[in-house]
Amino acid sequence: SARSAWRTRASYARDRTDARAEAVEIVVRVPPDTPDGARLFLAGSGPLGDWHPAAVPLTACDDGSHRAWLDVPSHFR
Repeated sequence: SARSAWRTRASYARDRTDARAEAVEIVVRVPPDTPDGARLFLAGSGPLGDWHPAAVPLTACDDGSHRAWLDVPSHFR
């Protein structure tokens, strides 16, 4: 299905001396009037793409959510 989940993984290590990372799943629920097939992205600092608007694509899932899977440094907040 076009709306099935698949994993998008991005890696980031802010502090190269402490490269321990934790897998994090980001789940976004969008308003019901969001057009089908809309391409959605997550922007933020560090592992969230250093504020690049298309760095972290969200995957549309069968349950209506949009998700991204990231490896983030354990110290990232």
